Amino acid sequence: MKKLNLLALVIMASCFLLATDSNAQRQGQGVVGIQVGQSIIGSLINSAGDELTGDGRVDASNNPVFQLTYDHGFADRFSLGVAVAIQRFKFDYENYEYTDSDGMFQTANFDASASRTSFAVRPLFHYGNGDKLDMYSGLRVQYINWSGSNDSPDENFEIDAFSGGRFGVGLVLFGFRYYVTDMIGLTGEVQIGAPYVSAFGVSARLGGDTASSSTRGGSSRGSSSSSRKRR
Repeated sequence: MKKLNLLALVIMASCFLLATDSNAQRQGQGVVGIQVGQSIIGSLINSAGDELTGDGRVDASNNPVFQLTYDHGFADRFSLGVAVAIQRFKFDYENYEYTDSDGMFQTANFDASASRTSFAVRPLFHYGNGDKLDMYSGLRVQYINWSGSNDSPDENFEIDAFSGGRFGVGLVLFGFRYYVTDMIGLTGEVQIGAPYVSAFGVSARLGGDTASSSTRGGSSRGSSSSSRKRR
């Protein structure tokens, strides 16, 4: 995880150095994105695995964070967006000890799972002055819901830590979208707070002016002006 976070910071720094060729999201333009991220909750669950059950052994694993986003530019420097992110966790219990309804001591092996879903609103501030690179920072105001299931034979088994919901605020320290075509770009973010620390993915900008349209418009105006001068 440390190596991946270091790689993320190097990429973010490289994008910052390219700021002279960057561009803020334009007013009236929408951007759809999909990202895969990593969180620290997985390692925390792994380290606390033996504490999740009083007896026996539990192995914990988790999937990456998957996120869908949509951001709409309401001004040249400001966008407001929504995001939905989900991460799943799995717990394998071995030799779990419990007392059944007849008062008999029992051991069992079973699986349990939990999922964390984040529904967020993201106000973002964009900065830059070119066509290929969009850099931004902002907030993530969200509602996080935990849910879980298990096939334990113990009727009293439950994982209280992975149930219910709460509101929270995260800080998007730095994000970028580097457009490899007029529409499609590569995305990266570093964030403080749930549901991830760093995330990477792809994005597509919809509507508004694109680099190609402005370039074609400029070329067309230049050609018309040259023709009038020759006449």
